Amino acid sequence: MNSKWKFLFWVIPLLLIVGVINHVVAEGAAGCDLAYVTQEDGVITVTPTGVDDTVNIQCAFDTAVAAGLDVHLTAGKFHTAQIVVVGFEGEFTGNGKYSTRIVNLPDLYVTPENMYFQPPSAENPWPTLFAFIDGNFKIADLGVSIVGAEPTTGWTIFGIDPPLKEMAGAIYVLGTEADALVENIRINGEASDGLFGYNLINGVFYEGFIGESPAAISGSFAVYDSVFRSMTSGAPIVNLSGAEVVISDNYFFHVGYAMDGGDLVDSSFTFSDNYVNATTGLDLYNLFGEAFVNSTLIIMDNKFHANETGPAIHAAFGTDVHCLFLDNKMRQVAGAGITLGEGTSNCFVVTDNTDIDDFGTDNVIIGNGNTVSHE
Repeated sequence: MNSKWKFLFWVIPLLLIVGVINHVVAEGAAGCDLAYVTQEDGVITVTPTGVDDTVNIQCAFDTAVAAGLDVHLTAGKFHTAQIVVVGFEGEFTGNGKYSTRIVNLPDLYVTPENMYFQPPSAENPWPTLFAFIDGNFKIADLGVSIVGAEPTTGWTIFGIDPPLKEMAGAIYVLGTEADALVENIRINGEASDGLFGYNLINGVFYEGFIGESPAAISGSFAVYDSVFRSMTSGAPIVNLSGAEVVISDNYFFHVGYAMDGGDLVDSSFTFSDNYVNATTGLDLYNLFGEAFVNSTLIIMDNKFHANETGPAIHAAFGTDVHCLFLDNKMRQVAGAGITLGEGTSNCFVVTDNTDIDDFGTDNVIIGNGNTVSHE
């Protein structure tokens, strides 16, 4: 075969593939506006319209999932309602956490009661701006701001009364198996008169939380080099089984907790090298599970500037749980620097000049702080 025919042999199929992908976008089955949504080199790029970008962003993700593409938002300000993405395997990126800004449209409708009994969808909208269900993906280089004192219509779970009108989350990672890497993003909420003092409850939430009796989520959740400001909890986790969590090198400003949650089974959790300005540094507890089992907790090299208490573990420990606090720095913490709840055991704490409230059993404390044992 001469070189000309070899060239055509490779180029013609390639052109057909590109044509199919472009046809997927151009077809606009989910309503892509081709003036603002384009595809090139395996990436669907969305530019802001200046008004409502929901259809274009949703269409971009639907196309990306179907064709195995990435989604990129250009610099600018995007306005959107809830976006639901199922089985995404790719990258969701912007032009930088201060250049690409995503904000919620006002008064977003939410299923009024126990929306989590069913997966998020257009027919069952959750109070979260982005919901990723299962998949293997990266989110990077963009900012999400939740604006307005009451960004959603009223909703309730667990019988909370009166109904909430806060946004429950900027980004949720849900399902039964998901690998999510979050890097160099910024999430902002605002102070409000709501139940938790902010219009945003959670920043990026990795959780098994679909169904009346939710199944656990497995996989991985990593959050690096990101900024969380003015919300109840920055990067919480709930109901994990067979999962690896790393939250490192982040900044948490004016939050209730840097993170909270728990229910760890056969999982590992590392919280390291973060700066935390919070009411409480972090709090691990049991929500669905009876105890942590066969899991490792490492909290190390963080700087906590907390108004009330530093990091706390209120979870019950079952079999084969390992717990380490190492070289965390406390500044202007009014209460205990570290709290070990009555369900903890065999935690190993190495610290200097930190007050420790120990309600657990057989915890080992090494350092110069004041330890109050409640055994």
